[in-house]
Amino acid sequence: MKTFGIQLWSVKDEMVTDPTGTLKKLASFGYTQIETFEGEKGICWGMKPLVFKEFLNDLGLDLVAAHCPIDQHFDKKVEEAVLLGLDYLVCPWLGPQETADQYRKAAEQFNVCGEKCFQAGLFFAYHNHDYSFIPVDGKIPQKLFLEITNPEWVFFEMDIYWVELAGEDPVKWLTGYPGRWPIVHLKDKANDSSGNRFISTELGKGTIDYPGLIKACQRQAVHYYMVEQERFAGTTPLLAARANAEYMRAL
Repeated sequence: MKTFGIQLWSVKDEMVTDPTGTLKKLASFGYTQIETFEGEKGICWGMKPLVFKEFLNDLGLDLVAAHCPIDQHFDKKVEEAVLLGLDYLVCPWLGPQETADQYRKAAEQFNVCGEKCFQAGLFFAYHNHDYSFIPVDGKIPQKLFLEITNPEWVFFEMDIYWVELAGEDPVKWLTGYPGRWPIVHLKDKANDSSGNRFISTELGKGTIDYPGLIKACQRQAVHYYMVEQERFAGTTPLLAARANAEYMRAL
């Protein structure tokens, strides 16, 4: 695979201490796309939007999406996304809710955000964790999200690791709701004997069949493939990012 990206959360500490140097290293590893996130210095890491965009372009990196909280100053985030030329603003976390009605209200909020993005010329997406596949009041939250939200405005970023961790089949969800999953997150599920189910590892070292899943994603017209490794054992975030890039290039 020639075109793939990385969510900068994978190297979040490195981005805090040396954002420009870290981005240069990611480009040298073979990444061609970047998904940023909102940290203390914003989604542009202390740079002006157009300066940040030009810096990435000079490295051959295409900035396609950004993770950001949606409960404050969302209109300003949309304006910044337009300046950056983003395709997607992504809600990275909702958190487990106690009732199905709370998930329904969240879906309506996604619709509001989605309409604002759509009117500005971009799209809105929600990034899943395992909790959105755990039934609440007899309802699967992820299904509520997909059925309540406007398919023209609201899309979903499938984190394959979290779908697998929830005991679900990613292909089932991809094919069951075609066209709703334009972005996927890739990290592998470690085969860990300690009983810690939340340990992730580099692609190809765990238990997820990524060659098969990537083919399924391609059949469903997934547009963006973003590495996002969050935990590291016996390596560093940058070394893991390089190993993950090597794996992606070999697919």
